[in-house]
Amino acid sequence: MVGDPVPEFLDLRIRRVVATSAAIDALSTHGVTVLRTAADEALVIDADAGEFKLDDPWAIVQEDTSWVAFAYDHETAARLFPRIASWEPPSAAQPFAQGMAVGLPVKAWWREEDMVIFGPACFEHDLRHRIDEVLT
Repeated sequence: MVGDPVPEFLDLRIRRVVATSAAIDALSTHGVTVLRTAADEALVIDADAGEFKLDDPWAIVQEDTSWVAFAYDHETAARLFPRIASWEPPSAAQPFAQGMAVGLPVKAWWREEDMVIFGPACFEHDLRHRIDEVLT
């Protein structure tokens, strides 16, 4: 609800994957959540590296702890998103989007229960403060 503070951090385990496009495409068959950031790069959410195999001898999978994330119920997210970003928010049909929001590079991920907005941890204070300003 507008006037509510920015929610507490959401603890996401993120692995950055750099591999061929075909290898990343095949990740979805492993039942892991894949957020495609580029043709040859993706973020894999809440999965251990041993839970999936990439068919790319040059693939790199690294834990990436450089994110700060917040989750909003869909009603709050629907009111908030047009006020912080000029791009289309994610949806059930297209669950991942990225771009500038409140003047910062962020990513947004639609989940059945909520929408997650996350960005570089180095901008945590600014992201939290700027979204809080919009909500109050």
